[in-house]
Amino acid sequence: MGQTSFTVGVLRQAQQLEAELGRVAQTPATAAPRAQVEGDLTVARDAAAGGGGWWSRFMDWATGASVEIAWGALHRAQRALVTVQPAESLRAQVPRLEEIARSTFAPDRAKSEIQTLDSWRDPAVAPDPLVAQRILAAHHAVSDARHQQVRRTRNALYALLGVCAALVVALWVTGVTGGPVVGLGALSGALSVVVLADKQSGGTGVYNLVPAQGLLKLVAGAATAVLAVKVIDGSGGVAVSDSRDALYAVVFGFVQQAFTRLVDQQAQVLSQGPDARNSTDATGAPAAPAPGAAGA
Repeated sequence: MGQTSFTVGVLRQAQQLEAELGRVAQTPATAAPRAQVEGDLTVARDAAAGGGGWWSRFMDWATGASVEIAWGALHRAQRALVTVQPAESLRAQVPRLEEIARSTFAPDRAKSEIQTLDSWRDPAVAPDPLVAQRILAAHHAVSDARHQQVRRTRNALYALLGVCAALVVALWVTGVTGGPVVGLGALSGALSVVVLADKQSGGTGVYNLVPAQGLLKLVAGAATAVLAVKVIDGSGGVAVSDSRDALYAVVFGFVQQAFTRLVDQQAQVLSQGPDARNSTDATGAPAAPAPGAAGA
């Protein structure tokens, strides 16, 4: 897989967790959790390293196996780490844990968890690492489920893209339509990509929907133009001409934006929400994204 943004992100997170682990005292009581963190970090790094032939890489891309294994291991390491961190470290994480609780739980549950976290600010109260572990586990579950939904949506978009492209190519090869109509429709569809770039606030991490959205607009523009021109040609009433077909191809190639806009809205919703995969500290505090982090 090479040094993709996914690999860089996993290795950077693993390095940060390893540094946090290095600040934990080595005692018999911390031996087992330390071993678990170290083992999970090894699993994450191995998964991020990837490898194999092109088919293995494609299947890995489609199923997200390496991504889920790597981030699952990092999340387990985060949860194990908080069980051995000193009280001072847990108190320092209270603001972030409260933020996670608000974004993860229903209001009543969040209020209860925040009250517990607030009590940690009292030096006389010993922080319970199991509370932090519970909050992180819920946060990771929500984030992982959302990322998996994004991956399924991305795969569905590429499948739809393939069907539309096959339809356009078949109509072109069989002579049902001409190259100018296909080209002008695709070009007009490409203009709506500008609208996507202007409104999309960012990618969706390693499962980036933006490339699929953009390609779908191009192909949908060509398909819409072809179908619209053939329907209008068959309806009669207007003399058929190349210039008229070209005009309709441009108009209807851009009109596909009305249909693909629904896809854009769903993608925007999926790109928002709690994210435990763009972080570096034990509680998932956000960090500056790696270069190209939106496009792996």
